[in-house]
Amino acid sequence: MKRTHKRLTRLLSAGMSLALLTTLLPGALAASRYTMDGYEVDSNQDLEIDADDFYDFFDDYAEDPYDDDIYAIYFEEVPSKSEGDLYYYDGNKEYDVEVDEEIRWKNFDTLLFVPDEDCDDTVSINFELETYEEYIRGTLEIEVYADSSSSSGDVTYETDVNDEVYLDVDDFDDYVYDSTRSGDEVDYIYFTSLPSSSKGTLYYDGTRSSDEVGKNDDFDHDEIDDLLFIPDDDFEGTVTIPFKGEADSGESISGDLVIVVGDGKSSSAKEGDVTYNIDVNDEVYLDVDDFDDYVYDSTRSGDEVDYIYFTSLPSSSKGTLYYDGTRSSDEVGKNDDFDHDEIDDLLFIPDDDYEGSVTIPFKGEADSGESISGDLVINVGIGGDAEVVVKLNASTGNPITFDADDFNDAVMDETGYNLNYVVFDYASGRGGYLYFDYDGASEDEVDDARYYRSSSPSLNDVTFVPGSAAGSTTRIPFKAYTTNNKTVNGEVEITYVTLSSPSVVSYTSNGLAVTFRSSDFAAACAARGGSSLVSVTFPSASVTGGQLYYGFETPTNYQRGILSTVSYSYGSSGLYRLDEVTFLPKAEYTGSVVIPYVGTDADGITYNGNIQITVTPPSSTTRFNDMGNYSWAVPGVEFLAAYGITTGTGTGTTYSPASQLTRGDYILMLVRTFNLTASSTGNFSDVKADAYYADALAVAKALGIATADANGNFRPTEGVTRQDAMVFLYRAMQKANRTVPNAYDSYLTRFPDGASVATDARPAMAAMAQAGVIKGDQAGRLNPTGTLTRAEMATILHRALTL
Repeated sequence: MKRTHKRLTRLLSAGMSLALLTTLLPGALAASRYTMDGYEVDSNQDLEIDADDFYDFFDDYAEDPYDDDIYAIYFEEVPSKSEGDLYYYDGNKEYDVEVDEEIRWKNFDTLLFVPDEDCDDTVSINFELETYEEYIRGTLEIEVYADSSSSSGDVTYETDVNDEVYLDVDDFDDYVYDSTRSGDEVDYIYFTSLPSSSKGTLYYDGTRSSDEVGKNDDFDHDEIDDLLFIPDDDFEGTVTIPFKGEADSGESISGDLVIVVGDGKSSSAKEGDVTYNIDVNDEVYLDVDDFDDYVYDSTRSGDEVDYIYFTSLPSSSKGTLYYDGTRSSDEVGKNDDFDHDEIDDLLFIPDDDYEGSVTIPFKGEADSGESISGDLVINVGIGGDAEVVVKLNASTGNPITFDADDFNDAVMDETGYNLNYVVFDYASGRGGYLYFDYDGASEDEVDDARYYRSSSPSLNDVTFVPGSAAGSTTRIPFKAYTTNNKTVNGEVEITYVTLSSPSVVSYTSNGLAVTFRSSDFAAACAARGGSSLVSVTFPSASVTGGQLYYGFETPTNYQRGILSTVSYSYGSSGLYRLDEVTFLPKAEYTGSVVIPYVGTDADGITYNGNIQITVTPPSSTTRFNDMGNYSWAVPGVEFLAAYGITTGTGTGTTYSPASQLTRGDYILMLVRTFNLTASSTGNFSDVKADAYYADALAVAKALGIATADANGNFRPTEGVTRQDAMVFLYRAMQKANRTVPNAYDSYLTRFPDGASVATDARPAMAAMAQAGVIKGDQAGRLNPTGTLTRAEMATILHRALTL
């Protein structure tokens, strides 16, 4: 729902007249915008803005702050990637700020701005406060100052990308000794601000599973060695964490803990007015057409460049510009003119093994006589011209299907807006093939069509299939279009790793349910030699020989069947856990069940695995001592007893398999089995109020499962016939939302006595027979008017509960 619509609904519900809204809303939409400024931050620091600051803003600009209050805050834009990232805390957890997301005021505790380390500018962020009476528009202005100092703090560590670092109490002792008058060592410290999780996390006691360090948590001298900083995956940059505390002399201390990850600087590619992207130790010729395009786009009437000259040249440690296309040619000099026809002969050769961005400013003139100036940028080995890179991992030789969420996340990071669609620029060949609906009915090679995030044709249906000449990394260029029509260049970077097949996950079953252990799947994943398991998906809940359930306790008490669209996570995290997945074998099934699944590891690589379950139903039981001649019924009796549906007869050591089952007992069994309840409106005239089955019959009567004869009787003490048993069971399953597929009446013609089934019982008998719940005897007869024994009842219920 659009925010305007939501506000309109809220205001109307609050009693505001439509006439007043007519005048209010246009005014609100065009209301003045006020500035919220005074914030300054260095580019290597994070800035926290307390919710109270926004409340002060509300007090300053609300029409009636005493009788009004803030309902929600919206950010109408987020900083660009070159400016930084924006997050908010709800008091417990950090969230990304998304454009136009409604953030309820009660959930808004702190705003966190993490500037890009190269930012040196004023960052303006438009926001809107929604109160119960009005809308207050504001612009948050943050002055970001580029860090010109070295990456050295009072206590400094250096670590590689994706490597962790332990703090050392000796370093803090040295700082105390150097910075205080009489202190020899640190007594305790606490951190007054913590980095965004996008940079990394501080832990106490040395593992990811340990406690995260909280702001202002005290750490004594002997505890500092147990502090561990783990940078976020692939983060590269400088992290500054201010601390305070006390020396052993009682003197106060304060300083900065600085952790330099990698070389402390981002290695992302830059974009110039004319941009080239080359590999390390490769060279590039300039192209006059690129300069012509720049002239056409940047001048009023120019069509092409007349001449250019370079106002500054790069250090030879980065590379050299030559004229006439060889190393032996003339080096280009500062302010040397190059006419239109000479630009194609300009060659840039990077220094050996140099990797980075080279910016060469130029000036000149267009053919129209207009002056031009711009930057020539050459990115050497750092990501092509892609402004966004979608990094994926795949097993060598295996196809990989794209996920629109990965593209959306990358585009949001760069632009602050959601992705609408992408257009790929990839020529399929020996390196690989890009398909839409791979292996599907509509399979086709991807062309320059639009592939959408949330409509058709879907980006989720695009698959890359590596070819015979595929290397260890494949790059697929694309252009992304956001929901506000902004365009950015992107690149899919697929890295291939060679992995083994996962081991088979094996279980055994005696006919009862088997609950999966996530540790078994983790071991199967580890056998591949890759990263650890993250989650598992199952193509289908129904498999040969049984059914998969989630949150299974009994055959009639479970949360739901397995969904093919849901990922079941390893460990305790995630909404759906792999440890809660259960397989229930089908009645009378014997043999091996193979269940396919798709695993995803921590690198995002998916793989196909198998679960093998050997099902061996029991042929005898020690639970009841009178089942010796009824081995055919033992699996059903054991199944019902295991899940508390039956407890046997007498003292519980016998089952009485040959006993005739009465109509009252059968209804009682069904009501208990399916946990049926209803508000009773009376009972049958021949059911005594104190009968043990009276309550169950009252429920069955209220639900329409059991009906009276012409005299208002139910005849509870009579034996239940096979056809009545199917009618009662069919109705009970419908009431329990376990419907059995309907069957044509003609299905009954398969049985010699099918024509003798009563008219009102035929739909239920046909459906149950088709589903395999009731079967013919040795002569193939249904015996519709024959009575049901307790052994037959157990077998029938077992079949019905495992359909």
